[in-house]
Amino acid sequence: MTFPDDLDAVLESSDFSGAVLVSQAGRPLAERHRGFSHRALEITNRIDTRFAVASVTKGLTGLTVASLIESGELTFDTTLVSLLGDRVSSFVDGDVTIRHLLGHTSGVGDYIDEDEAGDIDDPPFEVSPGALDTPSASLPLLAKHPHRDPPGEVFRYNNSGFVLLSIAVEAATGESYFDLVRTRVTDPAAMIDTDFPRSDELPARAALCYLASGRTNVFKVPVRGAGDGGAYSTVADLERLWTAL
Repeated sequence: MTFPDDLDAVLESSDFSGAVLVSQAGRPLAERHRGFSHRALEITNRIDTRFAVASVTKGLTGLTVASLIESGELTFDTTLVSLLGDRVSSFVDGDVTIRHLLGHTSGVGDYIDEDEAGDIDDPPFEVSPGALDTPSASLPLLAKHPHRDPPGEVFRYNNSGFVLLSIAVEAATGESYFDLVRTRVTDPAAMIDTDFPRSDELPARAALCYLASGRTNVFKVPVRGAGDGGAYSTVADLERLWTAL
C-alpha cells in the first residue's frame, strides 16, 4: 500500500473526525475530511472547517513573543514580575523570565498539570468558564497554584506559563493578546480563518469540540482562550503558517 491509500486506510480503520491536508513544497498531495462538526445537526466536517487547535495556540503565542523581542518591546531576559508586579509576585518567582516561560522551565505551578490531570474530561479549574474571557481573567485561577521549581532548573510542560506570556505581552504593549496575535502572526501569514472566537458565539464553519462522553466541552474550557489554547484555525491556515515561517 502506498500514499495516499495508506492514509485512507488509517482513516477508515479509526474513529477520526476532522480534516487532513498533506502538502509538499506548497503543493497539496491529499485532502481528506471525516465526521461531523455538529453531531446533533449532522453537519459534516469540510476541508475548510475551523477547528479548535488547542495547544497549537502556544506556537502562535511564542511567535507573538518572538516578534515583540525582535521589535524591542520585550527581551528574553525580561522578568515577569517586572511587567506584572503584584499581580503575580505572590505565586511566581521574581527571577522567572520570558525565556523560562517560552521554554517550559519557569517552574510556575500549572493550573492543569497534564502529567497528573487524570480524566481530562474533568474540569481543570474551580471557576466558571464563562468568566474566563481574557488572559488576565485567569490570574485568580493561576494564583491557586504556587511556584513549583527553581526557574531554569526543570523542564516541565506548562500551560500556566503560556497564559502568563499572553498577559505579559499585553502589559508590555498596552494591546490585547488577541490583537497582537492577529497583527504579529496571523495577518502577516495570511491566515484568514484563524482567530479566538468565544465558544458561545462560534463563527460559520467552526466545529464543536466533543468529550469522550459525547457531550461538548463548553463547560470544560474558558469561553475564550488565552496563550495556552483557544485559537480556531483550518488546515489550510496552518499550512500558510508553515509557509510563512
